[in-house]
Amino acid sequence: MIFDWIKYLIINYGYLAIFIGTFFDSESTVLVLGGIAVHLGYLDLAEVILIGYLGVFGGDQFYFFLGHWKGEEFLSRFPWLNRKIKHIQAKIGGQKIIKILVFRFLLGLRIPAPFVLGMSRVSYQKFILVDALLLAPWAAGLCFAGYLVGGLVKKIMTHVGHFQLLTIGVIIGIILLIWGINQLYHHHQP
Repeated sequence: MIFDWIKYLIINYGYLAIFIGTFFDSESTVLVLGGIAVHLGYLDLAEVILIGYLGVFGGDQFYFFLGHWKGEEFLSRFPWLNRKIKHIQAKIGGQKIIKILVFRFLLGLRIPAPFVLGMSRVSYQKFILVDALLLAPWAAGLCFAGYLVGGLVKKIMTHVGHFQLLTIGVIIGIILLIWGINQLYHHHQP
């Protein structure tokens, strides 16, 4: 019964979950899980890649404009953010175009980097172009990685039988636990 419910949720709300998850933060986890769901036959690969791409792209644009229009206000309201912003600026220092390229690959900078770039003198045209071009292989690569992991999961589950969805639940639980610990770790760093 619970397995049917989980399968129902994945099939009916998987694409929405992918969009929301990629828009608000953990595109790596979400796209890999989407790839696993594709391999298991619950979702379509092209749709997962497209929706993941649109979610990440939309999130990046939102955080960039938020930084551009409200960045200084955020910093004045939350002084502890100044330390974080300086830390991020130090991590992604260098040429502006390099900042745009690098932030995608640095753990914990998915949201803060476009926010910081919005506060800088990076033009929106440059940001949108570089971001749009970089996201295509990024989203596709993560989905394909998930698809390959899904193949491994599927092989394991053929031996497990009816515990297929339970296995997915355990994998999701482990990933969410790792993500939660990572969020706590980054939240408590100076």
